[in-house]
Amino acid sequence: MSPRSSEERREAKRRKKEEKRLRKEEKRRRREERHRRKEERRASKAKGKAVVTVTPPEKDYSGADDSDDNCHDRDQTCKGQIEEVENEQQRLEIELRRKALESLRAKKAVSH
Repeated sequence: MSPRSSEERREAKRRKKEEKRLRKEEKRRRREERHRRKEERRASKAKGKAVVTVTPPEKDYSGADDSDDNCHDRDQTCKGQIEEVENEQQRLEIELRRKALESLRAKKAVSH
């Protein structure tokens, strides 16, 4: 063997090692970016869930006199609608969790 081939092998080994390090670094960078984007989506969804938007009932412009009692009734209706939406959302989340647990138990039963 010539000394040149030994040097070439060392150089090739060094290059491979450097390329491997660069690939690992790129993978890590992509993974961190994915996690960051996922966390941003999660945060924006959480922010969206915190604000429940319910459109108020249409205002009647037929010439009827809007008294303070009528406004109070509309506010109560709006609060009732918000509570109803929140209760429905909570019920759906509980149902979804229950189904997920059921599915998980079924999977475990099949695998054993």
